[in-house]
Amino acid sequence: MTEQTIYELDIDLDLINHLAYPDSVGKLQAEQVKAAVIFDPLAKRVFKWQMQHVRDYGEAATPSVLEDEFADITLDTPETQINDLILRLRTRYLRSEGKKAIREISELAITEPMEVARAMSQKSRELLDLTVQRGEVYGRYDFPRARQEYDKAVLRGKGPSLGYDELDDHFHGQVGVTFLIAPPKTYKSWVTINTVLANVEKGFNPYLYSLELPSLESYWRLACMAADVPYWKYLKRSLMPDELRKVESAAKTLDEMGNFRMDKPNQGSRSVAQLVDKALDSGADCIIVDQLQYIENRKGNSIGAQNSTADYFEVVNDLRNWSDLIPVFVVHQFNRSVMSATAMPEMQQAKGSSAIEEVATLSLGLWANKDMRRSNVVELGTLASRNYGHASWELGVQLSRGCRIEMKGEIEDVDE
Repeated sequence: MTEQTIYELDIDLDLINHLAYPDSVGKLQAEQVKAAVIFDPLAKRVFKWQMQHVRDYGEAATPSVLEDEFADITLDTPETQINDLILRLRTRYLRSEGKKAIREISELAITEPMEVARAMSQKSRELLDLTVQRGEVYGRYDFPRARQEYDKAVLRGKGPSLGYDELDDHFHGQVGVTFLIAPPKTYKSWVTINTVLANVEKGFNPYLYSLELPSLESYWRLACMAADVPYWKYLKRSLMPDELRKVESAAKTLDEMGNFRMDKPNQGSRSVAQLVDKALDSGADCIIVDQLQYIENRKGNSIGAQNSTADYFEVVNDLRNWSDLIPVFVVHQFNRSVMSATAMPEMQQAKGSSAIEEVATLSLGLWANKDMRRSNVVELGTLASRNYGHASWELGVQLSRGCRIEMKGEIEDVDE
């Protein structure tokens, strides 16, 4: 067996390597990392120089410029991720300065006991200022960093699909948390499957949490929709050989387009953090949840079980926080007040509506009255939008001779 040499990580050297990457420099700025947490004199000099370069010229110096400025450095690929490195720098600083602070305060307790409380408060503020995680902070000198984020967003283009090109054009794809809200039996699971299919076809990697339907059933819905073969024939186990071949061919095409998952995790594993962690680990670009009421609060209880406003606030707030990392599309229901409605219900008629209104980037309603159902059409439109004007579209439902929910066009003269 060949022996493998293990080298101790030099986080100051790794910081120098990170300083050659604009994204890392931007993260160091965003987290307001201070030179005080850097112990190595050379690393501290390079850090200060690069940060001043950003302030002076609006962007980070290139690796070649850094090596020309500092003849005693040779840049290499960083060993750590930048977030991990920042945590290591701060942890090391706390270990060192925390021990020193304890010694100083212990001595002060003997010589000047009345000064201990003030000294402890001052030292804790100093340590917190240097080591607390900042999250998103923008202010003075930050336009270059803000511009970098804009440029990256331009290169990324639209977010993951909302299921139809018309919606993607209007809302610029999925951003933050999107809710699709509908009464029971209004094809919302089918519109959800169509959203999964659209994302696969556009090269995104969607992760569907099929919390209401079995994941196998959701998979067959996707395969039948991709092949435009009636799903009811699968349910009745009456697919003809040519239809089975068509579904199999469509499934193979989906496999070649990219990665997608349909998952029904066990109860006890459905908190927002668990759902997002699992999806991110799989390389997902967006998360689709069918439905909200089956997501669990931090105590492990489905929020639909007690229909508590506090539970809704907790879960949708967690969704909002995690959506900074990945867009989330959530299927939900209107409350019983819509049973006699003759037109698209209001946002306030959704279950837990006050919580959803507070955090949703976009809320879409799906609706059909009796006449619309007889004509096999449904309306899909804006209930509430943080960024864009209201619009509404008509969808055609074909689930008897085929398997599709197709766009028929925008509905004109929608009240805003």
